Amino acid sequence: MPATGRLSLWAMPAADDGDVYREWIERLAHAADTCSFEPHLTLVGSITTEPPRARIARIVVGTARFAVDLVEVADNPERFRCVVLVARAGSPIVTLHNQLAAVCAVDAAPYRPHLSLLYAELDAVERERQRRSVTIPLPTRVAIDSVALVDTSDADVTRWSVIDRWPLLPSASDGLRGRSPTSEAH
Repeated sequence: MPATGRLSLWAMPAADDGDVYREWIERLAHAADTCSFEPHLTLVGSITTEPPRARIARIVVGTARFAVDLVEVADNPERFRCVVLVARAGSPIVTLHNQLAAVCAVDAAPYRPHLSLLYAELDAVERERQRRSVTIPLPTRVAIDSVALVDTSDADVTRWSVIDRWPLLPSASDGLRGRSPTSEAH
């Protein structure tokens, strides 16, 4: 367990999908003079006790890969939701969130699934400018193929690290691929 005791469980995009969102994250981080981070959708955050990894693994490896619909670009004054792609809250991401929150003894509600594109503390005008610069065609989809346990204890996101990672089961529709937007980050 990290010294300050904060872990998160992230739904991780498949490699091809992750690369596209990583480009957007890096572009916006550069424009806002802040740090980039790995693309993900947080399933459970602020885990402050040692999570039951064996139970997490059983849940995750028993779950098939799935796609999440991303439907809107939004901005928010919260640092870790500054600019996000809002996910349609539906199964199976909500089901997985609820199961993992229960085994980690973390309050499951309210869950607002999203893929962050920018972590920053910006005023409303700058957040709107950054949000409007995102030209990802929506709606789109991101394919999720694993869950990671991440040490998010440090305020410096560049020091966050993956502690463990579990693959999701291949689904009947594999090659499940999100309809990744074309990269227009450059």
